[in-house]
Amino acid sequence: MLPQRYRDLFARPTVRTVVAGGFAGRLAFGFYSLVLILLVHQKTDSFAAAGIVTAAFSLGVGAAPLCARLIDRFGARVLLAVAAAHALASFAVFALLLEGAPVAPLIFFTWCAGLFLPPVGPVMRSIWRATIADPDLQTAAISFESVTMEVVWLIGPLLVAVATATGGLLALLALGPVLTVIGTVMIVVVAGHHLGAGEGARGADDRGGDKLGALRAPEVRLLVLVAIAIGLCLGGVEVSIAAFANARLGPAYAGVLLATLSLGGITCGLAYGARAQHRRLRTRYMHLLLLIGLLTVLLAATDWIPTTVLVLIAFGGCFAVTLVVANQLISEIALPGTITEAFTWQTGMLQMGVAGGTTIAGIAVEHGGGAGAGFGAAALAAFLAAGGAAYLVRRARAAVQAAPAPAPGAGGAKVCIDDGSPSSHQG
Repeated sequence: MLPQRYRDLFARPTVRTVVAGGFAGRLAFGFYSLVLILLVHQKTDSFAAAGIVTAAFSLGVGAAPLCARLIDRFGARVLLAVAAAHALASFAVFALLLEGAPVAPLIFFTWCAGLFLPPVGPVMRSIWRATIADPDLQTAAISFESVTMEVVWLIGPLLVAVATATGGLLALLALGPVLTVIGTVMIVVVAGHHLGAGEGARGADDRGGDKLGALRAPEVRLLVLVAIAIGLCLGGVEVSIAAFANARLGPAYAGVLLATLSLGGITCGLAYGARAQHRRLRTRYMHLLLLIGLLTVLLAATDWIPTTVLVLIAFGGCFAVTLVVANQLISEIALPGTITEAFTWQTGMLQMGVAGGTTIAGIAVEHGGGAGAGFGAAALAAFLAAGGAAYLVRRARAAVQAAPAPAPGAGGAKVCIDDGSPSSHQG
């Protein structure tokens, strides 16, 4: 049975439909990259070509904040247009693969498919922020978002395995944009009026309306840099897990070990959203990132398989909660009218970091002494991220110290600033 907080959340009339739409709209994200690698290799007999085409998709996804900025300004109609453009580009990739076309047009249309992949997760977090006033229910909703993505990462590879065994990889590639459009339409029909609602008409200054958009806020810029470091850590851990499995158990066990990350993420993500949180977000964020760094050091130091599995479960759980807290922070500090774009920057830069982390850890594994070297590189990235979070805490404490005291007789008005102190209640 779901905890009371989740029952309260799903008792709201639109939540179940939006959650179902969000799952459908993101399911393809769990298998697109792997399907592209396998299909392009089948058609070209070249892993180099497969890697380039898949990288083009990732680069397109990395530019998604530009689409999110339009969604913040003009609302749901832009989200529908983005989903339609994604479907057209995806079906073009399908047709090119079916006809055995050259790699160059594949690269272009795959990049377009990534660019126009609807930012469903950021959109849903924006909707929760607009529709849920209770901070505890907001925490539950954002935590459930994290759990949904963990489920997507579990189901996606399983669908690829079934499609590969049955010769249905092309059909799975065609199914992806269909699911994405269906999920997007469900979200827009039920809650699309909350996208940009009340903010699209504001002035450019309220939107942070210069070319920086959401990045006009200094703390958003810092969180984006921290997200890159977090992605570097995750990408490094994934490659190092594969290297560990290959050396100790055989390559077939890499997927099993990776699944333990999702197991920890689902469990801890649900637990985090089910209970009240008493520490301030910035302090919590810093401590979680330090814990991730320490767990990654443990992965580098251990060779015993049961210990490795336990640490991976803990790492996955800690990582999932860290992403929830990061999204809560973005929700608090983003400028008015830039919330969807801010969420998308964080998600996109995390993915960019993952791409860089896989590269760095791969080099470390190959030339630096195996999986332990890869885990070491990932731990360094985690500690860099913790340093960025520590700077967030320092900024908040400095703001508290610099705030003028209220004038006598001013009615005791107080401003609640996230100073990182344990004694403060969550905002």
